[in-house]
Amino acid sequence: MDEPKYVTEEGLNKFKDEIIHQFHIISEDVIDRIKIVAEGVSLLDEKIDRRTEELEKKIDDTQNMMGVMYGQLDKKIDNTAKGLNKKIDETADRLDKKIDETADRLDKKIDETADRLDKKIDGVADRLDKKIDETADRLDKKIDGVADRLDKIEVVVEHLDKKIDDAKNELKADIIKVDNKVDLLAKKLELHEKVLHR
Repeated sequence: MDEPKYVTEEGLNKFKDEIIHQFHIISEDVIDRIKIVAEGVSLLDEKIDRRTEELEKKIDDTQNMMGVMYGQLDKKIDNTAKGLNKKIDETADRLDKKIDETADRLDKKIDETADRLDKKIDGVADRLDKKIDETADRLDKKIDGVADRLDKIEVVVEHLDKKIDDAKNELKADIIKVDNKVDLLAKKLELHEKVLHR
């Protein structure tokens, strides 16, 4: 039977030295990569500065050109506004007359439609009243039948509640047994670890 292998202090020291050595190698590689990134950032800053100067010059040129364009547009807008105001006034007068004529025609049509709908609504109301009464009687009978079925369901629910309570009690007992087994296994594991570290 093979004897158990124990971890020696010398073995731990060798493992520690190996980890430190690997860390030094990784650290040097990371530092080299950081230097490369820093050089790239410096070059990018210079490129951004040049690009910024070019954009500022373009912006100045554009603003000067826009100043001239704004002056021309102001004159054009004033002339257009005068023409539109005149056209709007003429259109408003024409629409006022048309609206008045349309309003008179619609008032007459609305009155005629209202009279016709009043008669139709009265007829529909009578039919609906009769249908509602018949439906209410039918629903009363149906509700009574449903109430009887609900009473039976309550009996079934009470029976199921009792079964659920019994199942809960059995589950609690099983959980207590499992907890006891887990505690026992934990104690055995702790004892085994003590034996290994001797």
